[in-house]
Amino acid sequence: MCQSLISQEIIVFGNEDKAPKIYQSLGESKGILIDILEYVEQKSNYKFQINLLPWKRAFYMGKTGSGGVIGLSRNQEREAIFDFSTIVFYDQIMIVVQKGKEFEYNSNEDLRGKIVGHQRGGSYGENFELGKTDIFIAEEDNSPSQRLRKLLKGRIDVALIGPGSLGFQYILQNDDFLKNSTDQFSILETPYRRDPNYLGFAKSMEMTSFIQAFDEILSNGYENGDIEALINQYD
Repeated sequence: MCQSLISQEIIVFGNEDKAPKIYQSLGESKGILIDILEYVEQKSNYKFQINLLPWKRAFYMGKTGSGGVIGLSRNQEREAIFDFSTIVFYDQIMIVVQKGKEFEYNSNEDLRGKIVGHQRGGSYGENFELGKTDIFIAEEDNSPSQRLRKLLKGRIDVALIGPGSLGFQYILQNDDFLKNSTDQFSILETPYRRDPNYLGFAKSMEMTSFIQAFDEILSNGYENGDIEALINQYD
């Protein structure tokens, strides 16, 4: 059994720039996923040591067994590395384009030949992994605001932004340049994906006992409405 479980302190890494889902502000960890982790703390003897970093770095720390990763999507490659919790939160991934360049989206085929901007080191499920091999060009960046700036400059055709319209509005409200460019963006009606997010631990950490306890608290919190209330605060 790993030392973090014995001491009841669980190290967790996450994305420092995915507001309002999870982000860092003035040295403090904030957002929906942080609120959910704090809820689990209140219902258990566990204490989370949360470290928010650029996503690629956070994922690497989790992959190498330095701690868990919150906000993790599942795909075949990751399932060979991580043990996953039950679904913590659904991140709706929106397709943002320049105003006047809208198109109907139903599948990856509608993105054929387009340059799709997304989070560096991020994955949006198997459909995305298949698409970036030969349908669209995946262009990585370090933050949603950087992605939207690239979209305005025509360096990408599509920006994948989450969680939902809340995430998009938060980015605009906290970036003066983008705020003044609001009327130059358009969100397609159909989202790219309703992406289930998990808490994952490298299999080498042997955290299945903790995950079972975490899942029970999380399931109870969703069933009694507590967690839904936490999420609704961000509407």
